[in-house]
Amino acid sequence: MSHPTSLTLEDVRCFSGVRTGPVGRITLLIGENGTGKSTFLGCYRAFAELAGFDDLRERNYFDADPFRMGIFPTIARNGSEEFVVAGTFGDHCHESVRIAFGNGGREYPEERSISIRPKNASESFRIERIPGSRESWRLEGPGFRFELDAADVSWRQMTTWLSLQVRHGQLPFHGELTQLRKRFPGISADRQSAFAKLANYLVGLPFPKESAEVVALRPSPAERRRRYDKLPYPVNDAEIAERVAVVGEEVGLFSQVESSPPGPDGTREIRVRTPDGWRNLMDAGYGVHSVLPLLFNMCEHGEDTAFLLQQPEVHIHPSAQAALATVMAASRQRFLIETHSDHFVDRFRICVMEGDLAPEDLRILYFAKAPDGRSSTIYGIGVDRNGNLEGEPREFRRFFLEETHRLLGFGQ
Repeated sequence: MSHPTSLTLEDVRCFSGVRTGPVGRITLLIGENGTGKSTFLGCYRAFAELAGFDDLRERNYFDADPFRMGIFPTIARNGSEEFVVAGTFGDHCHESVRIAFGNGGREYPEERSISIRPKNASESFRIERIPGSRESWRLEGPGFRFELDAADVSWRQMTTWLSLQVRHGQLPFHGELTQLRKRFPGISADRQSAFAKLANYLVGLPFPKESAEVVALRPSPAERRRRYDKLPYPVNDAEIAERVAVVGEEVGLFSQVESSPPGPDGTREIRVRTPDGWRNLMDAGYGVHSVLPLLFNMCEHGEDTAFLLQQPEVHIHPSAQAALATVMAASRQRFLIETHSDHFVDRFRICVMEGDLAPEDLRILYFAKAPDGRSSTIYGIGVDRNGNLEGEPREFRRFFLEETHRLLGFGQ
């Protein structure tokens, strides 16, 4: 399953109008607090799930841990009657998907329209909700336009209908003109023709073989304890624990991890081996504890997994931050990382410079407040083969340069 190569947000929270961010295998989200980085991650996760069209349910995909974006009034920009999340793809059956949401008064934002552009297609397929006393949907595609009563669809969300019915060949009126005529006696020949074209199109509409695997980790790890009733990580899985130990040593934090035999009360210790010897997790330092969820998840999941991370560097030393970046660059997994660490950013650039990471695999998104301070914009920054930044705005390094100049006694 191909992951999005770009994500577009329109009238979502602090984003006024259309804002697009390119997405690479490793994408770094940088900016001051309150500029929309976590919002971008929450929308990416929701969009990746919805655009997979795989066993979708009528629930709020935006209001899941750890982002918890809420319902329509807390997702849409103030005063907006609609917000949009869209994305493009590379190696995928669709070139793009666009979903517009409105306020249906439910616990989830109501899908107002969806547009799907299949790969190499000349036109998009679009479904649009037509409000009224008797709600209906308008479906448009190459050479057809047909309106369906919402009651004949049986699902309120368009992605749910596509996922649970169309994907499995369950078409309106079984895709048969005889059933359509029974439902609408006296239906015109033009409408019958439009329905026949719609049914044929839906039969051939491509769907991803599987949805993208996205793992969004909490910014804080599980509670640290001296003994556990239930282990928070699969430490007892020898194969996974060995892989985690290898990565832990590469990062420079520990060389082995294990759980103790259960005590009389059934509880266990988690122990790690540091340069000073074996230590209970409580005694190994909070940095070791904070990085374990990421390391175990990286070792449990496959190469096509995308990890959404919020400041994974916050509790570890700068040298460990840089080493962790090197480990991520060497893996084939995907990472969208909200970070405030120069060490993280610089190490990824060094990986590009040294040929360990392709320039196109690294994207930097800089989130900045607009001059009025009421909205945010997104700047996409590239990196050339020498690790140099390309397309960065002036303000990207302004603060750090000003602090350096002050430290050196310049400009006083």
